[in-house]
Amino acid sequence: MANTSDNFVKVQNELKDCNEAEEVLDISTGILQKYGKLAKSGDFNQEGTNAELISSFVEFQTILQSKYSRKLISASVYSQFLLKVILINGKYRQDDFSEDIKQIIRLLNDAELREAIAPSFIMYDDLRCMLLEAIPEIPQLDVQSEDITALSRSLAEILSAVDKKVAVDTDLDNVYVGKVKSLKGLKFINNNNEKAPKLALRYRQAFQKAWLFLLSQNLGDDTMKQVLTVLHARVIPNFTKPQLLMDFIVSCISVGGTVALLALNAVFELVQRHGLDYPDFFAQVYELLSDGSILASAHRSRFLRMLDLFLTSTHLPAAIPAAFCKRLARLSLFAPPGAIVAVVPFIYNQLKRHPNCMVLIHRATESGMSLAVDPYNFEERDPLKCNALESSLWELGTLSHHYHPNVAAIARIMSQPFTKPQYVLEHFLSHSYETLYNTEYNRKRKEPALEFDEVDIFADLSFQIDA
Repeated sequence: MANTSDNFVKVQNELKDCNEAEEVLDISTGILQKYGKLAKSGDFNQEGTNAELISSFVEFQTILQSKYSRKLISASVYSQFLLKVILINGKYRQDDFSEDIKQIIRLLNDAELREAIAPSFIMYDDLRCMLLEAIPEIPQLDVQSEDITALSRSLAEILSAVDKKVAVDTDLDNVYVGKVKSLKGLKFINNNNEKAPKLALRYRQAFQKAWLFLLSQNLGDDTMKQVLTVLHARVIPNFTKPQLLMDFIVSCISVGGTVALLALNAVFELVQRHGLDYPDFFAQVYELLSDGSILASAHRSRFLRMLDLFLTSTHLPAAIPAAFCKRLARLSLFAPPGAIVAVVPFIYNQLKRHPNCMVLIHRATESGMSLAVDPYNFEERDPLKCNALESSLWELGTLSHHYHPNVAAIARIMSQPFTKPQYVLEHFLSHSYETLYNTEYNRKRKEPALEFDEVDIFADLSFQIDA
């Protein structure tokens, strides 16, 4: 083994002094392969040689990092080297590789490296477990406070892409460290002497602590919106106590605007499935329609889709769906055509779902109500107090005379018998100025038949010349 150690020292010194990218890649690849063979054969664990070989291996990792920092190794190659180091430590040495994960976390502010190595954390359960357990320890990783903020944003982006739900141990079936993809590769989680909880529970606890830490940081607008988009579907299901997110989600709703809109699904999930007592929920949603900006935003489809879900229950007081229908009808008077063609079917569906709101249509037809005599209070923030149920949907009658023929045509469905069960809302949510224009432009039209007598305009002229 002495000769082997001498060879490692010689080759690693050669690597340390090398400044050619291609040569660095060749030497480091060869050294790593040799370490892998020694670890696989058990030489790392032989008494008397273990400490010397491990010391050499640690020095090799330091050399690799310095070569990467000098751009002599690409991010994709370096990420593969880091994963191979984890494989040697975790699989062959049967050692705790949490320190390797923490070292990677320190490097995640590097965008290229983060992009290269993130798929492995998303894919493999064991790597992700160790990452989750290391995240709350970031303040102890000897990094600057501004780096902690940047690391939190990077980690939030990575974890937002994880769509795996873990309920039982067998859900953790895709491991990187281990000969087979089974729970045997996750032994590392229970590497202390204490009796540890089941793997799925341990994963969910680590998942919860990691996310609570990340959400306590300043994630910035872009990352926050990305997280809120997936919070209800990817984050909440893996929490052991989703109620711990209540304060965070309610604070997002209070912010208003796009942040509140993106948080709606999460707060509804907590209300519906986890017992969140939030009596102002519909008032907060109603407040998002205080102006027409949401109907002209990129999130219009998402909002209408969520609002349709929120109003699904037929046990709601009729005043609530009536208030939303009335406010949407009023906003449609100055909304873009692409929004109107989605709002009208939405209102139609609500009237079919909540028959007590049909009075809004009957009253508009019978009384010819207009803005001057409308009892609806647009400024009222509480949907239960805005007098929508005493009003009518006269705005939809106005839309039947809209300048755009598609809008006028779809608005006229309100004056026809309500024989259709419901409209498929998804068919209308993707419309915009562009789609409506293309539809009209590509419409096939019959050319009108024309009859006329062909006239020779030069006949009289030639006669005059002859004369």
